Amino acid sequence: MSFLLKWTSPTRHRGLSPPGTNGERPAKRALPSGPERGLAILPNELIPTILTRVDSRSLFRVAQVSRRFNELSTRSWLQRHGMKPSQLSSGQAVIHSDFPEEAFAALRCALFLRKNPLSSLSCVMTPSVVTANAILKLASLISWFNPRLATTELDFGADMITQSITTKPLARTLANLFCVLSSDSPTTVFVLKDGLFTCRPDALRRWSPATGHYEGGWSESNYSNVHMHDGSRQKVPTIRSLQRLSIKYPLHSAAPSPFNKWKLVVVDVASLTDLQLSVKLLPHEWAAILDALTLPALVCVGLWAEAIGTATSTRFFNRHPQIRTIKYMSPAADALPPGCAPLRLPALETLNTLVPYLVHILAVPDDAASCAEDDASAADALIAPHRFSRLVQIELRPHARLHEALLLASAHAPLRALTLWSLSPTYLTPTWPVFPSVRLLTLNESPLHVLLAAGLPVLLAHAFPSLRRIELNYAWANTDVGVKQMEREQRAFVGAVREKNLGVGVFMFDGREWSG
Repeated sequence: MSFLLKWTSPTRHRGLSPPGTNGERPAKRALPSGPERGLAILPNELIPTILTRVDSRSLFRVAQVSRRFNELSTRSWLQRHGMKPSQLSSGQAVIHSDFPEEAFAALRCALFLRKNPLSSLSCVMTPSVVTANAILKLASLISWFNPRLATTELDFGADMITQSITTKPLARTLANLFCVLSSDSPTTVFVLKDGLFTCRPDALRRWSPATGHYEGGWSESNYSNVHMHDGSRQKVPTIRSLQRLSIKYPLHSAAPSPFNKWKLVVVDVASLTDLQLSVKLLPHEWAAILDALTLPALVCVGLWAEAIGTATSTRFFNRHPQIRTIKYMSPAADALPPGCAPLRLPALETLNTLVPYLVHILAVPDDAASCAEDDASAADALIAPHRFSRLVQIELRPHARLHEALLLASAHAPLRALTLWSLSPTYLTPTWPVFPSVRLLTLNESPLHVLLAAGLPVLLAHAFPSLRRIELNYAWANTDVGVKQMEREQRAFVGAVREKNLGVGVFMFDGREWSG
């Protein structure tokens, strides 16, 4: 026990009586027993000064004496670790301490007698103090809260995956932490670089941070198999770095079951710039997850899941106006429901998509006609060039509605580069619209002799007056002609284009610039 507690012991100050007792000996239960008894005779103004000098074990003993001592002791204990008691009253706790294990104990002791439950916890640790025991105590603290925390932010200060490769106890405690995070929910959604997955409470019991596998194994890999919440086994990205965890519970508090019990865990949200949506989920599950997800650093999205509706993806994209690249490979392009705002991405630069989705987002929304009658400026804001002011590159696959998509793309003034895949002669018709600003045209998987036979140079002269660069990528290994025949076709194509006086200065064939 600290010498300060011994100094306040009644045996050291005989003859002194607590205020209001008139020298009479107090009742047996009026004062605590042991060295803590001496604190009871001191005024509240002096006790905090003494408590700042005692150790954590003594603070814990003092906090158990009475409600009055609990408040005084825990206040001193919290301030020692950078926490403010006023934050606890508002349901928030911020831990930023060089001794996280003691800070966890102080927080638990301070909340024991408080009626207001904690709803938010933020813990920031320095790499030098992150040990296996500290993570174990952290997992115990998170599982102790009842009701469960609505939001939790854990910052370890360094990449835990790198450290767990050389430290086996740390790897085991990290796996235990993830089990704790998902144990109190029937389904946990993990969002990380390149993708996301759902899992049952016991799905990560065999997760190995050192190897990256969720179901065991010893070889490192960027992808692994995991049992999803519906029992299916799917290939999902592994957790390759771990510095920060952002936890939200539930997905939607007002949503119907089961989403009011699902939990969302985002790994390294500050550095999550690339997200690929490809796992197989039901449409209402995708809607619940994406509506609850906000990633401030997101700039690139790949959407492959066919179950993601257009309204769901539009709401998600509109919440992330900083997105610069989208690869939309889902065939879903249904009309937006009433009340859903049209897609607006002012930072979008590159769009790689299927024809139906391009027609969907570039077409003038139905609201524009009604807005034009009331407010012309509001109607102009719904036009594609205003909603995608930086969209300069579009990439398309062949489709029956290709001509409609090309017509809408040609009206998009910022467009500078166009990429088309697998063009057949049926698509190369004189009815193509004019692209006045396109300077780069890329054609992939289109044999050169087919393009020549279909009169591509004539089409280029008509549709691309500002063209300066042509790239053709048709993979020589997939053609039936030899190298010399290919060179003759390239020479004929370059000569035919130059005859049209298009001003094309650069010709690229399979990544190599023409120098003939």
